[in-house]
Amino acid sequence: MNLYLIFWISGLSLAIEQGFLETFGKPMKPFSCGVCMSLWIGLTTSLLTGNYLYAFVPFLLTKVVSKFLWS
Repeated sequence: MNLYLIFWISGLSLAIEQGFLETFGKPMKPFSCGVCMSLWIGLTTSLLTGNYLYAFVPFLLTKVVSKFLWS
């Protein structure tokens, strides 16, 4: 499992969340939720690579970062 890819998925999902909130000003639920985006990007990555941990580890990392570090 590549640790850089896990951090990349989490960072990308948080950047997408911030970009949507700055652009549209209101939350668009499937796209502006950083935790949701990390799950979908991780699920896609896990299907492409065959490693199921890419679906859940970035999701948990993003959830921890958004709940405990940015609250």
